[in-house]
Amino acid sequence: VIGLGCVSPVGNSPTQAWDNLLSGRSGIGLISKFDTEGFACKIAGEVRGLDLDSYISPKEARGMDSFIHFGIVAALQAVADAGLPTGAALGEEEATRIGCVIGSGIGGLPLIENTHAELVARGARRISPFFVPASIINMISGHVSIRCGFKGPNLAVVTACTTGLHSIGEAGRLIEYGDADVMVAGGSEATVSPLGVGGFAAMRALSTRNDDPQTASRPWDRDRDGFVLGEGAGVMVLESYEHAKARGARIYAELTGFGMSADAGHMTAPNMDGPRRAMINAMRNVAGSTSLGATSQHLSDVGVQMQLDGSLTINNAKLTVAANNGTSMQKLFTNDNGDPLTNGFALKFKTLGKGLLAASSLSTKGLQAGQGVVTAKAAKLQTDLERNAVAQKKVSEHASDVEDQLTKRFIGLDKQMGSIQALSNYVSQQITLWNKNTA
Repeated sequence: VIGLGCVSPVGNSPTQAWDNLLSGRSGIGLISKFDTEGFACKIAGEVRGLDLDSYISPKEARGMDSFIHFGIVAALQAVADAGLPTGAALGEEEATRIGCVIGSGIGGLPLIENTHAELVARGARRISPFFVPASIINMISGHVSIRCGFKGPNLAVVTACTTGLHSIGEAGRLIEYGDADVMVAGGSEATVSPLGVGGFAAMRALSTRNDDPQTASRPWDRDRDGFVLGEGAGVMVLESYEHAKARGARIYAELTGFGMSADAGHMTAPNMDGPRRAMINAMRNVAGSTSLGATSQHLSDVGVQMQLDGSLTINNAKLTVAANNGTSMQKLFTNDNGDPLTNGFALKFKTLGKGLLAASSLSTKGLQAGQGVVTAKAAKLQTDLERNAVAQKKVSEHASDVEDQLTKRFIGLDKQMGSIQALSNYVSQQITLWNKNTA
């Protein structure tokens, strides 16, 4: 991560937003974008004080919905923060290695509302020719590409509240797969509008703490009464580590793994299994990026193959290492201290192709670690099987006990029914006798 950009209710730059967050300043207040009379929810997090003219001319801005404005501004901030060349300063090949993945959950809802109102009031001829490109989600990435001259992968993700996170993860994988060296990634939203607020309110999803907006967003509080709708954009620039180091870029953080999953359950209520599997997939992505299997796949793309019998082929030139000779294999990829090589032979592997993963993963240590994982999983499986057998035995014993108890209870019930029947007969005899005596 080498560049950051932010437009939000708490600030219109990363520095301003961070300072306000540290100072405890809330960006939530009464909605000012439309008349909230008749709406249960009257609060939202609105972007205020954005100097849009510093980034987009008024003429251009009129042909875009607000979510595109926010996305472009955050992206341009991130690109500048990353120190990336743009426009004429980009070389032709360099331009093709920089892409954009900036998405949105809903897109140009306010513009769609306003255009429909214009259609109803004044007819179809009043629809702007810019209506469609001004409201569709992929146009954030499109405009950033056009303004900056980035000719690499260009797409948009649409996954509601996880759009920004998915965009970052997908951008990271495009770099990992070798499709780009640099990706501008993030998300933008601007749905503080009658339909946006009204729609979420109809689901009873929004907080109605209208008398105290600044404390309304309290997702883990026992007194929470819903979420607060907000608007803005967050964008970051991702760059492959080798590319960033080569150009001396400042590095904020490293994206090491990414995972996704689906609950396959309720439309709005999450469960615990989906997030659990997403985290496991992310950790598997981290482990896979340095495993023998994952590395072999990348190496094969550049003419490098390795077999488990110890033979190593580089561009059809075969190098044979004795089977089970861990020491010989280790020396190929480690120094005298046993540490993975960071230069020389291993570095040549890393530079054979874009997205090539660390060659040290082919070391004996990597194989031993993989074997250890397999052994641990086998042991756990055996333990689980033994536990299941014990549990099954207990269930069988319990079922037998229950059956015995039920049998005894049925026998007891039969005896009780017999007693009741005898009592009933006796009562009937006494009633008959009483009737005779009375007569």
